[in-house]
Amino acid sequence: MNDILDWLSSYSGPVVFLILLGAGFLFVARTVVQRAVDAAIGARAERGRLQLGRRSAFEERVLTDRYVAFQDLFARIQKVTTTLNGIAHGQRPPDGFYRDLGSGRDIVLLTAVFEDLGTQEPILGRRLHSALDELAQAAIAFANSPDDLDRWETARQDLLVAAEQEFGLSRIRWEELRG
Repeated sequence: MNDILDWLSSYSGPVVFLILLGAGFLFVARTVVQRAVDAAIGARAERGRLQLGRRSAFEERVLTDRYVAFQDLFARIQKVTTTLNGIAHGQRPPDGFYRDLGSGRDIVLLTAVFEDLGTQEPILGRRLHSALDELAQAAIAFANSPDDLDRWETARQDLLVAAEQEFGLSRIRWEELRG
């Protein structure tokens, strides 16, 4: 306030008015710019938070789809080998289990597994896809030579190790809620 009185004694009224008007303009401009910068930073932070949330939801969905695809394919391969084991011990194959190709037989369920392995590869990832493919190949080897179970057992163990590395199911524990 003393500065304004000093200015009035040194300068004319219109000059002091212009100085005060300029100072007011600078104050308002600074406040507007500060709020605009704060709003831009807040909007950017909110966009980042939403993108992380969407990415997290996407990753959760992919992991869920990966587990479902893994479990489905593993169960189907297991069903084929159980049927092959029964055939090796004298049981008749179920209707539609084999399809004659002229040059040999095709195991219909296993062919479907290989088709689905091809389409599910992006979801399964390299490790699970490779392990499931090896297990399906071991099922073919078992169909051709039922006495040799070593490849099947090795492939099955390798698949279980890959699944544990991928999903960490053994680390999931049920804990009682305590009141």
